[in-house]
Amino acid sequence: MATREDFITSAADLRFRAGFSVIPLIAGTKKPIVSWEKYQKERAGYGEILLWWSAEDSRNDKKGIAEVCNLGIVCGSISDGLVVLDVDPRKGGSLGTLFRKFGLDLTEAVMVETGGGGWHIYYKAPKGKIINTMVLLPGIEVRSEGAIVVAPPSIHPDTGKEYKWVCSPFDREIEPLPFQLMQAIEKKKADNTVSVKGYGPEPTKEIVRSVLREVLLSVGEQADSQSEAINHYILGKFDKLRDKEIDRSGWSYTLARLLLEKGIVAQDDHIRLATVVYGSNVHKSKFKNRADRWQDACRIADIAINADYSEGIDEFTEVIANKYKIPPFPEKICTGLIGEIAHALDEISEAPLAYLYHALMTCFSIYAAGSVTLNTNLKVKPTLYTILLGHSSHSRKSTAMDKAIDFFGDALGDNFYDRTYQGFFGSGEGVLKKLADVGQKNSRGLANVLWCVDEFEQVIARSTMEHSILAPLLQTLYESDRFEYTTVTRNVRVTNAYLSLLSSSTIDTFASMWEKRLTEGGLLNRLWLVAPHPAKKLVLPPELGAEGERLKEDLRELIWSLEQGPVIKVGGVERRLAAEINTHKIPLTTKALDLWTDFYLEEFPILTEEAPEAARRLETYGLRFALLTALSRKEFEGISRDTLERVIALLKYEFSVRKALKPLDAKSDTAKIEQLICRKLCEGQLTKRDLYRSISGHRYGAGLFERALDNLARIGFIHIERKGKQALITLVDTLD
Repeated sequence: MATREDFITSAADLRFRAGFSVIPLIAGTKKPIVSWEKYQKERAGYGEILLWWSAEDSRNDKKGIAEVCNLGIVCGSISDGLVVLDVDPRKGGSLGTLFRKFGLDLTEAVMVETGGGGWHIYYKAPKGKIINTMVLLPGIEVRSEGAIVVAPPSIHPDTGKEYKWVCSPFDREIEPLPFQLMQAIEKKKADNTVSVKGYGPEPTKEIVRSVLREVLLSVGEQADSQSEAINHYILGKFDKLRDKEIDRSGWSYTLARLLLEKGIVAQDDHIRLATVVYGSNVHKSKFKNRADRWQDACRIADIAINADYSEGIDEFTEVIANKYKIPPFPEKICTGLIGEIAHALDEISEAPLAYLYHALMTCFSIYAAGSVTLNTNLKVKPTLYTILLGHSSHSRKSTAMDKAIDFFGDALGDNFYDRTYQGFFGSGEGVLKKLADVGQKNSRGLANVLWCVDEFEQVIARSTMEHSILAPLLQTLYESDRFEYTTVTRNVRVTNAYLSLLSSSTIDTFASMWEKRLTEGGLLNRLWLVAPHPAKKLVLPPELGAEGERLKEDLRELIWSLEQGPVIKVGGVERRLAAEINTHKIPLTTKALDLWTDFYLEEFPILTEEAPEAARRLETYGLRFALLTALSRKEFEGISRDTLERVIALLKYEFSVRKALKPLDAKSDTAKIEQLICRKLCEGQLTKRDLYRSISGHRYGAGLFERALDNLARIGFIHIERKGKQALITLVDTLD
């Protein structure tokens, strides 16, 4: 690790030999210690440099700064026109992109390998040319006027690794900004320029406060993850939004987009939208001292409202799939009408196809249950307990749920909403009451209810409360259509009850939320888990239009046929089988039955032997999805072999998901933390602080966390390296 003297030497060399303006950064961070606006106009002297990196510097003591401060360079004209390309692979940037896009030869370039695994490439702007800081491409940022870069031998805040020169400005002269790169920057600047004509002058503080107050009140009336994010963006609660997948430079735009998506700000109310962006803390924190902050807010509003439709795929999903060994989602299961709707919504939504399909199928299940079943002795209940799992809170799980619910609601109106409950039941008794109410209103007495709850952790939390009947109720209603609850004072009983559950969770939260009595009670293996999948980037999603209206009409017809009885051929004549008479039973065709027999007798036992917990109730879900998929394809007279082939592919996918993402099976809290630590460190080295946060260590307390670390270190599962006041923790791949 670099010493104090190393930092003083590096800072002095960069200042006096390279002609850069240098400033001190809080040790192990990218945050300036000094008010660095001054050093955009003048360069520090040698005495200041000595003072900054001196142990006797009183400012260090006041700020609680570690022994050696990091080193920053002020870009732009003050540093002889310094322009730095910041390439961050974590956000999609790569050196290969620079070569393919601009033909850049980087073999002779002055370059830094950052502590975060990226690169800083140094160039000089043309004489007298001011280059603005901007995001040029995903993961590639131009840092110049009004920006700083961290310089060697600083320590990266996330990884604890050192910044290193690949080629320093003392080894080779910094090259002028290449022409093709200059062209791209100018084009980007032109694209980003927007006139404030139509937006008016910069709003006063009173106007900003008034608009923000109204928006926050509107947001407060909603209670989902998106509205929570809006609140955080406006109020600046950055500690709750430190997601590695989110580029802070794009938070202002994300805020604008969320305000439009949620309907908090109307699409034609561009002034109000720009005002919210202008007054939000995420925007102020980045553009605090910029004279064009209002113009920038207008630009962001303009892009959010008028930008062309475009899309791109997040790369994190590929990493996740490789890490957890989860196969790709079998898209061929998205067939029939429900598959058509899923594909249509996939085109206009950032939510992954897998999320959309399962959310739609879960909504659909409440119409099949009680009206249609398989022609077998098994009494197949086509209800689903679907949990959408994501890598983070920004995986578009809630988006998928909202899209599915909105589509069914738009198509079916109260027929759907009367059977749907969105939110948290305070207890199992609340679920029973909703089922009973729906059953009383239905002409056949069918109590078909879809329970949508954004955070599955809340369901588990209520299930673990003393005297709660929620877990037993969910377990029972998975197989049975009746449940009875008796106390000293009352007796509650529901019959013809068909409950489907649609919820979501992050992977880490899902892993840590379970208690022994819930896993042993069987609730876990009654859940259908959907793994993380790519979330697309859509600047401004289009409407479904005429195609959407056609699909809604088709859905209405399909639901009507299920409720009134499907049309089947009897003696070559089409007849409607009245649903009131009996639940319609659909058989498997001969070929489909042969295929299912082979799977059940040959493949399924192998899966069961390999991972019994992952295979439990898998065959039950297979029959449920076979029935629902057949109905989606209008196979009323017999389920085809093709449908079964698709369903079996889905079962194999689910088996892999369950194996990879199963909750912790530890018996004690310490053992649970140990498993969480090992699972998290599979992703790479972390500081102790980041590790504690990433596993939600506050659930268990710092004492148990430290004990778990000591246990793992003692038996050789992890390696702890001390770097100053930081502790870097690495998972040991092999044991000697």
